[in-house]
Amino acid sequence: MQRFRLNGHGHSMVITDLPGVGESRDRDAEYEALYRDILLELDLVLWLIKADDRALSVDEYFWRHILHRGHQQVLVCGDAGRQNGALP
Repeated sequence: MQRFRLNGHGHSMVITDLPGVGESRDRDAEYEALYRDILLELDLVLWLIKADDRALSVDEYFWRHILHRGHQQVLVCGDAGRQNGALP
């Protein structure tokens, strides 16, 4: 988990980057506990999924069972690995 603070014009915002899911069942159980704890501190959740990846069952589980707990959510479809911004 990493945190970044952005400051400007008398305001600040903290961005918390959490580990992705789907690595293994053991890691997902560990991350589920982390997500449940950290969600209490968050005002908004941005959930990034790869638009070209059909293996979404783990993302769907986390989205439905952990993230939908009274927080503002934004689902972002993209490709986090694409560095140049070019469309496929």
